[in-house]
Amino acid sequence: MSSSNVGLIDDDSGILYTEEPKYKHMRSEDDETRKMSLTKKSFNPNWLKFSMFKDWLLPHKLPDKAVCKVCHCVLVAGKSELEKHLATRKHERNMEKINGSPAEQGDDIETYTIISDNDEDYEVGIQSNDYHSSSNYEKIDQKHEEIQCKAIVSKSAPFWKATAVVNGHVTELKLSDYSGRYLVLFFYPQDFSRICPSELIALSDRVSEFRALNTEVVACSVDSYLSHQAWSRTLRSDGGIAIPKMPLLSDPTHVISKSYGCYLPELGHSLRAHYIIDMRGILRHITINDLPVGRNIGEILRLLEAFQYTDETETLCPADWKPGEPTLS
Repeated sequence: MSSSNVGLIDDDSGILYTEEPKYKHMRSEDDETRKMSLTKKSFNPNWLKFSMFKDWLLPHKLPDKAVCKVCHCVLVAGKSELEKHLATRKHERNMEKINGSPAEQGDDIETYTIISDNDEDYEVGIQSNDYHSSSNYEKIDQKHEEIQCKAIVSKSAPFWKATAVVNGHVTELKLSDYSGRYLVLFFYPQDFSRICPSELIALSDRVSEFRALNTEVVACSVDSYLSHQAWSRTLRSDGGIAIPKMPLLSDPTHVISKSYGCYLPELGHSLRAHYIIDMRGILRHITINDLPVGRNIGEILRLLEAFQYTDETETLCPADWKPGEPTLS
């Protein structure tokens, strides 16, 4: 983690650092209000009875703090902060070291075969309910280093099948589930980050407009489904997305983001990318942003309306076309 991200609370892990706080890095505009809200939290001894906490959580000498004994760090004594820390990769890896070596492939990771357009097969890991650490995918991920982007406009969209969180519940989704409807596959870098909540909240708030166009939306990142669940339960005011109205797809092996050409290997996550797939499974549009700039949800809706209109009327839409405006025959 770079020094520019070090503050009272790390944006990605929820860890409280013991060095001098740098409030200028916190998301809240009102630093004093934020400081006061932190002091109101207090350690609840009943947390030690919870299965998710009991193996690693300890009280701190200060009532508003807690200790993770496996990560050797001090945390804010708030349930949402502890859940965020529980979902971090650092914590999962440390728990794995304590509980034993990673399970062998086939024990806790289901695999299936994807057949690509050029008949090359490769395996993809599915997260099971019993094992959640991304480090267990390292061996499998080595097989995917040579995966090339297969996302080509006007061609069939690359097939995917993975674990997802839908309305807070864990399930399995695949591309073919959306046959007969348009699909917007919306990649974002990471849960518990800075720009991503604004994008997913804006997307979630307009899901009804997409469905009115016979279109579903699926958001995807490299985070585990546990991280997706924790982020989904976190209030918007605390940097969460508060039960989004679209599924959150988990791509811990990076296979989906690599096959769609938006994976950023030097950072280990995807760029801001979205893809419009029509009801036949044909990829119609690709947009990929660099990390600092969020996307315009209204523009995605405009493109959907344009593609659907041209499909129905066999006409052409000029620049900046909007519904109701003239087209080209």
